[in-house]
Amino acid sequence: MDKFTVIITHYKQMNYIKESVLSVLNQEYRNIELIIADDGSPNFDKKKVEGIIKKYNKKRFEYKILDSKKNVGTVKNLNRAVKEATGNYILFFAADDKLYDTRVINKFVEKFKNQNINVITSQCLLYDENLKKLYCKYVNPIKAFFMNKKSTRYIYYKMACGCLYGSGGTAYRNKVFKDYGFFDEKYPFVEDWSYWLKILRQGEKIYYYNFNTLCHRDGGISHSEYTSETLPAHVKQYYKDILNIYNNEIFPFFNQFKFYEKYKILIQYQETALYYSSFSPDLLHYLNIFNELKNQTKRMSIFWKITLLYRNFNKFIIKRIKILLKYNKTIISVFIIWLLFSLFLTNKLSINNNYIILLYILSYFIIYIIMNFIGNTIKFIKHRKTGGLNV
Repeated sequence: MDKFTVIITHYKQMNYIKESVLSVLNQEYRNIELIIADDGSPNFDKKKVEGIIKKYNKKRFEYKILDSKKNVGTVKNLNRAVKEATGNYILFFAADDKLYDTRVINKFVEKFKNQNINVITSQCLLYDENLKKLYCKYVNPIKAFFMNKKSTRYIYYKMACGCLYGSGGTAYRNKVFKDYGFFDEKYPFVEDWSYWLKILRQGEKIYYYNFNTLCHRDGGISHSEYTSETLPAHVKQYYKDILNIYNNEIFPFFNQFKFYEKYKILIQYQETALYYSSFSPDLLHYLNIFNELKNQTKRMSIFWKITLLYRNFNKFIIKRIKILLKYNKTIISVFIIWLLFSLFLTNKLSINNNYIILLYILSYFIIYIIMNFIGNTIKFIKHRKTGGLNV
């Protein structure tokens, strides 16, 4: 039976680690290696964690507990654990999350054995802080299955527009790390996105299978909300990691993308940089490379200006229509009645074509006056009944 390594990375999550560990120890698969890697947490209690494992480890899984006196960051801590892994397959997640059910590892092993695949990703479920209320599913399964049929080049393009999958829902054959190396420690808090971009560029495909793997607890570094006054240093570094991944893993290979693909990536980069700089204005300098790429060719520069006008014009029109419909609901009913009346005129009456347009316009105004009168009458009656109070 192949060995499966599950890595739990920990930093200041002692309140949740028991739930996380039990979700591994309760797996039906019988050959699991559990590695818990702490990243220098001041409150990490190695003896307590070992006590939990010894008490509930009924299947006698192998386990290792890696503690550290120094906080080195998510990626270095994870790499340390991956280097210790002896399993044929590796899955990792944070200590405040947990596996979805007792058959998660069985499902991964089954897919690995039946398919010549090196990287398998699956569904991650986003919950509240208590893992009680389900917010949403992280991966869109329809889009993910569509990706399975596409080339690595196309998946690389879509991945360049934004991270497609959940880190805790993705498992690897151990050989992947021998072939492509470990996670890039240039990005202290983002292990998955940069790595997926690298292996996709080199032709390694990522396959999605639609089973639930991880229950993700709200409040992690990638799903927390802050203001410019409350932004912690490690979250600011996470923002820098994301923007640096664009600069190091996408833009140096920009010429391999088609024209419209470049445009879509630039839109996503601009929105991301503007959003992050709203919390930390010193990140605005990341827009310099955006301006360079946007104006790199005359075609892109002209296209960008045209689409910008189009997007702004659309926003203006849609906004005005929403305001019109919100404050003058009579127009909706008038238009529907007028449309039905016009169809009746066209089908039932034989009218000279010279007068038909005039009749349409006249009928619209008559219907509008009648509907407006009815609407005002209803408001007046309600006003009288409530003694002049607003309803």
